[in-house]
Amino acid sequence: TWEPVTKEGTLQKSHELHAPDWLFTLHKDIDLRMFYLKCNNFKIERNDYFGECRVKQISPISGHPVCFTTEALKYGQTGFFFAIVLCQIANTLEVKQRKLSLMYQGVRNQFMFFGFSQELILCLLLAYVIPLNIILGTRDLLFLHWGTPGLVIVVFIVLY
Repeated sequence: TWEPVTKEGTLQKSHELHAPDWLFTLHKDIDLRMFYLKCNNFKIERNDYFGECRVKQISPISGHPVCFTTEALKYGQTGFFFAIVLCQIANTLEVKQRKLSLMYQGVRNQFMFFGFSQELILCLLLAYVIPLNIILGTRDLLFLHWGTPGLVIVVFIVLY
């Protein structure tokens, strides 16, 4: 714990500040910018590490904006999970067309598309069903964040 010191040099027990809880939702409504304050000559100043919030999204779990809270980590992890799924689909299609293009051989493997659909349905359930959000720590994503982290890798897999 960090305890601020008064001008007299004594510790103030009422102002204890603990590290933010990133794993669970204990500090879901705390603004993380408050953890990055600096004290110069007994004067508290704000560090300007953070820019402005570009994504105006309210979390259904906390009811607060996502920017600058521990909820942002859960949104990032869910977006990365979606990116992994998209990379797996691109990798499967690339392995299938390694020797002969999909234009010539066609796509007649119904089990492969059944697997793709089940994988995408599982992603949507994990992201948009509120009880699963609470249990597993996933969050609902904007369409922009579905596969953006892995889109560069998907393009690289397809073009390579």
